Amino acid sequence: MEVFSTMLGTELECGVPGTEPSLQNETVGVLSFAALTGTWVGTGCLSCSPAVACHIASQFLMDKYETVNEEVLDAFAEVTNMVIGGIKHLLEAHIGPLSMGVPTAIFGRNFISRTPGTREWVVVPFTWSGHQMIVHFTLSPKEDSGVRAGSPHTGCVAV
Repeated sequence: MEVFSTMLGTELECGVPGTEPSLQNETVGVLSFAALTGTWVGTGCLSCSPAVACHIASQFLMDKYETVNEEVLDAFAEVTNMVIGGIKHLLEAHIGPLSMGVPTAIFGRNFISRTPGTREWVVVPFTWSGHQMIVHFTLSPKEDSGVRAGSPHTGCVAV
């Protein structure tokens, strides 16, 4: 919400958070994700329709975009970088340092994405002016980190 307020001048309404067993995709959509690594590993992702990605890019770049192109994907990836980077920063106070990869943005029809070994995704929908974007996030202890899934830190994953 802070990224959209500060960078896009848009106030978001947060929907009801939930979980899902895998990352769900729309028939046609835009997806941007960034990997997180440290003693915990995972992925943060933003997804939306092409029209919403164009709206976000238009707000972010202060220009008009009506179709998904390189600039729209770059803008959407940069917004993903800021949103997932903010979540990363909040989590580090509870689970220690994390590194974040460069975001990748994808646009297409009928694609399926999969993150091997992922347990559950925390899913939070956001809306504004009839537009919807979903933040997906998954984080698990790294196998060789010594952190157990039942440790006290596990609860902060769903925060």
